[in-house]
Amino acid sequence: MSLLSLPKNNIPTAIFCSNDLVAMQVIMAAKKLNLDIPNDISLIGFDDADFAQALEISTFRHPKQQFGEKAAQMLLKMIEENNNGKPEKIVEKAEFIERNSLIQKK
Repeated sequence: MSLLSLPKNNIPTAIFCSNDLVAMQVIMAAKKLNLDIPNDISLIGFDDADFAQALEISTFRHPKQQFGEKAAQMLLKMIEENNNGKPEKIVEKAEFIERNSLIQKK
């Protein structure tokens, strides 16, 4: 659902975005609605993309290289063992990077 399509009295107070590109799009939509990030809407992204720092988006940084290495290891194992791959749970910690897109507690 687009922020622009919501009634003015139904705007959320916070949005958690699936990635920083979506967070940037929320910032652009908020500007069109004359809404201020973070005073009207708190915003969190995910990825810690390069532009997130310039836009001061609070975000989560995840270990992309470790994900890629693990995926390559799993693929090689599937090829070596000639199997179709069994589901495997992989958990990596993400680091929260607080910037200026969150309203401070009063």
